[in-house]
Amino acid sequence: MPKPKVYCSHELFEEARKILDATCDVEYWTPAERPAREEVLRRVRDKEGLVCLLTEKVDEGLLRAAPKLRIAANVAVGFDNIDVAACTKRGVVATNTPGVLDETTADFAWTLLMAVAGNRGKDYFLVCGAAKKIPSTLGASGTLGGGQDVIVAAIKASDGTVAWAKLLGGAMDQACYAAALDDSGNAYFAGSYAGTLDFGLGALTPAPTGASDQIAWVAKLSGADGTAIATQTFGTSGQVQPESLTLDPSGALILTGEIGAAANFGDRTLTPSGKTDAFVAKLSPSTLVPLWARSMGGSGTAGASCKGAGVDSAGDVTVGGTFNVSLKVGPGDAALVPAAALVSETWVATLDGTDGQTLCAHGYGDPSSSGGGAYAIAINPGAAGASKDRAAIVGFFSKVIDFGAPTTALSAVSQNTPVTAYLLEM
Repeated sequence: MPKPKVYCSHELFEEARKILDATCDVEYWTPAERPAREEVLRRVRDKEGLVCLLTEKVDEGLLRAAPKLRIAANVAVGFDNIDVAACTKRGVVATNTPGVLDETTADFAWTLLMAVAGNRGKDYFLVCGAAKKIPSTLGASGTLGGGQDVIVAAIKASDGTVAWAKLLGGAMDQACYAAALDDSGNAYFAGSYAGTLDFGLGALTPAPTGASDQIAWVAKLSGADGTAIATQTFGTSGQVQPESLTLDPSGALILTGEIGAAANFGDRTLTPSGKTDAFVAKLSPSTLVPLWARSMGGSGTAGASCKGAGVDSAGDVTVGGTFNVSLKVGPGDAALVPAAALVSETWVATLDGTDGQTLCAHGYGDPSSSGGGAYAIAINPGAAGASKDRAAIVGFFSKVIDFGAPTTALSAVSQNTPVTAYLLEM
């Protein structure tokens, strides 16, 4: 009798793996990068079991894609990522691991240090992320909140010692995903939150309390000691997720990310046209008030995110990320369409730094691809000659990606390799 087929979206500890492998035919996801939604849907089509994390949504779409599925085992304390009613309707058992985080300690914070930023004129750099307990190795000051808290710190470049570190949070979860350090020593951070978050200027408003709420925040702190100077929030509920933060030549901030719900950016309300839209906003360096903001998306089930940004010497902004189905980038109704159906691909666009309008845009993929995306961008405006203002873009692809002439299509080292990294200069 054949063993039931199971897809596991992450590595397991050896003891757990031995137990599962003894009774099931298990396909494991091994790359460090989390699998894209389309990759999960593809891999569960013939599976009877799914072992997943909070990053995998078990909803009607996944259940339709996996008609044989009989159990979804969630390695998490709750069911925030699982539509229990839909599972019940289809006869799929949903389980969780209530005590999986009970013994989590300060080392968890280290695994969640998610961004670093520096400035060649400063003798320290910034790090940020999220923590469950005060990381004593950072010497963070602050009061523990009720869930995951923001950790921000300045580290001396000369010897790696901590100049200052702060733990900030309250009830529910908060995190920091991006950082930037300007020539004057101002430290900028961006992340998402639910519940209570106070940088020292009063609790941020609004204070969303929904189980799936995570809206965006941006904070300006003194690089010398971490004292709060200004804060802004974007969104009221749902998902408004920052991904990157960088500075333009004037010192203004470029914030990118994705929105899954309407969000106010100053006098402009960005509303996703698809499931999620990519967004880009330019913020005042003094008040963090938006100077302009725009979103880019498709329709229906389309999903897009803006993962990174770089700014050239003229102040124009090159951004990139992932998209599927379609991505209306402009000008007008001009849209990108992926080369392969039902998968995420790379997109890159250059925007006018004065108003955010599209100057040029392109999507990159291949009909035989099974996913990909751009994840970070860097531009060196101070370079000389032909190298001035060139953009370096890093990301990943599955199987094949074609950037067009004069380059040749890139292929994975092995068709059994789920994802392959790329470096693109343009």
